[in-house]
Amino acid sequence: MPSKYRFYLLLVLSISVSNNLAQDIKRPLSPSITITEEYNDNIFLQDDIGSTNQESSLKTTIVPKLSWLIKKGVDKIKLNTELEIGLYHSSHNDDYINKMFDALLHKEFSHRSKLELLTSYDYIIESRGSGQSQGADLSALTSPNKYVDWTLGTKYVYGSNNSIGRIELNLDYLNKEYKNHRTTTQFLNYESKSLATIFYYRVMPKTHLLFEVSRKNIEYDKTAVNGFSLDSDETKLQIGVKWKATQKTTGRAQIGRTRKQFDASGRGDSTLTSWEIGVRWSPLSYSSIDLTTTGAPAETNGSGDFINHRSYQLAWKHNWNSSFATSLATSFSNDSYEGSNRDEDLVSYSVGLNYKLKKWLSFSTEYKYSSRDSNIKAGDFDNNTVMFSVKIGY
Repeated sequence: MPSKYRFYLLLVLSISVSNNLAQDIKRPLSPSITITEEYNDNIFLQDDIGSTNQESSLKTTIVPKLSWLIKKGVDKIKLNTELEIGLYHSSHNDDYINKMFDALLHKEFSHRSKLELLTSYDYIIESRGSGQSQGADLSALTSPNKYVDWTLGTKYVYGSNNSIGRIELNLDYLNKEYKNHRTTTQFLNYESKSLATIFYYRVMPKTHLLFEVSRKNIEYDKTAVNGFSLDSDETKLQIGVKWKATQKTTGRAQIGRTRKQFDASGRGDSTLTSWEIGVRWSPLSYSSIDLTTTGAPAETNGSGDFINHRSYQLAWKHNWNSSFATSLATSFSNDSYEGSNRDEDLVSYSVGLNYKLKKWLSFSTEYKYSSRDSNIKAGDFDNNTVMFSVKIGY
């Protein structure tokens, strides 16, 4: 199906389903708009040594959003539609409008049998200096890349949280397609299909061991001339634990191995240690610290066979009272491009303030610093951003 019709098809189907629900269903709408004024001293994420493309700019971002939650008992449908309008004061060629839509259906046949269906459609403008153009010479790229992500997902769970055993089945589909600059981007269009099974075994009232096995198939639309196909299969085996030991600590941690096998003999297969860890510690009811880390293969943006991605994030949020909150965050990630000598580290720090004047009106400000250290020419950058936002709505 042509991607330009998918957004409208999803919207029509969601409205049709909504209109056929029973009359007693509640349909609360939640509109909001967020306006942000930002100063960015390196909008193209360029190296400050020898680069003629480093540029600073003020930027205005306007984000209208509409959420629609339809509930009947424990069953629900949630619809979200959002626009992100970005206006660069010093580089109007990089102005953009991102369009996002997602829909979730949650159905409980009984306390042991639950089904979720999820779909999303995102039309994204990829900022110059990121994604496929990361570290590239931008003199030949006068406008940003555009792509569409379309996803479908199904999750079925059999067994309750109090059962000794519970099984979860996940089916997911993703289609990514670039819409311009096809000379270079046409080789990055792909679709993936995955099946995952997770078994939970309760060892304590609020603690479960888990065992996950998944299989993902990735197929690219085209192969570059004199190149090797990026088509591959990923097999993942992980074990872990999910817990809510106390009111102060909740988390999930799983670790295992992921094997990536390419169809083309010219690309090397790899077996990697992979993990997903997320822990929240709330020493006080109004203060929380979140630690998250992941290790997994990711699709390449043009270099090597794939990206061996590792990331670590630490964030603290504190509500000083019902109106005023502060946040601190730091992150580190490493991208190793397998099949290439490219290797990059990215570090970021941020501090934010949020003030809620009314239930429907809030103000926030944030400073963020990020830095990339790369072993490829022009891959390094330093970036400072300062932003102030106003949100109206719920």
